[in-house]
Amino acid sequence: MVLRWQLPVVLAIVGLTALFSLRYSELRLEDEVEMWFSPDDPVLRTYNEFREIFPSDEFNLVAFETRPPLDGRELTHLLKLQTRLETVPYISEVITLANVEDVVGSEDALTVGPLIGEWPLSQDEILLARERIHVNPFIKGVLIAEDGRSLGVVLKVDRGMEEGKPDSDKSRIVSDEVQRILREEERKTGRTYYFSGATVLDAEVSRIIEKDTDRFM
Repeated sequence: MVLRWQLPVVLAIVGLTALFSLRYSELRLEDEVEMWFSPDDPVLRTYNEFREIFPSDEFNLVAFETRPPLDGRELTHLLKLQTRLETVPYISEVITLANVEDVVGSEDALTVGPLIGEWPLSQDEILLARERIHVNPFIKGVLIAEDGRSLGVVLKVDRGMEEGKPDSDKSRIVSDEVQRILREEERKTGRTYYFSGATVLDAEVSRIIEKDTDRFM
């Protein structure tokens, strides 16, 4: 059939190609996160909950199970992890229980200071810290789980305006380096670390798009 009508078929293909090429400049890549998940996907729901807490795309979270979170040894481990993560390119701030500031209001003033001072903490200091954690919505449920069994490390990412390097490449650098550090910490401590957020998701989606593009090129 095609052989009988090969000239009309070829002309039709050429014509359609020319017609569609007129709209080529209007094509755009749909790389929003929502495009890759069904609306009821639990991963997407968790991601949206994270976005509600951190409206900016530049925040990520590392989490791990903890022993008594206000124990001096645990805070020391947290500070060491914080220090390592601060060396990652494009990470501008690392926030943990070990360095987070607490805002305390009174009738005529607001006092801003570290939630936790020097450790080990006395029993009274532990009770006060627990009280402040309980009333601070940024700390409770983010830097420490509501049941007190997991700790969170918030990573603020600043990709900057560096020319010649796409944001997706910067996301990969952040994601790869953070995961390398966490793997090393897992080997040293036997803990399991979890890393999530917009930056790591952007890096993985970028890899998927690149892999699929190479497959069809």
